[in-house]
Amino acid sequence: MLSILSVSHHPEILAVMNRLVNKNDQWTGSAADGVEQALSLLQEQPFDVVLLGTGIDGEGEARLRQYLDGAPYDCRVIRHFGGGSGLLLSEIMAATGEFSEPQ
Repeated sequence: MLSILSVSHHPEILAVMNRLVNKNDQWTGSAADGVEQALSLLQEQPFDVVLLGTGIDGEGEARLRQYLDGAPYDCRVIRHFGGGSGLLLSEIMAATGEFSEPQ
């Protein structure tokens, strides 16, 4: 099971990202409404992927990457540029090498 943390400052986009992630029964998704909440969740539990949505700027991404560089687990950071479930699936598959289709 791939654990994915979606992060965005836009509630509607965050809800869509998290819904699309949780459509795949091989993935489990959590959502953070910004960098601070994401950092808090990353300290509480390991994630395989952090999926960055709109509103997360370069500084926020750098803070997340800096934390993850020292984390006791491997986690990939993916920037999601929008689009539907097909694009999201492709972005995650490209970053993780996972090739399961959403159910």
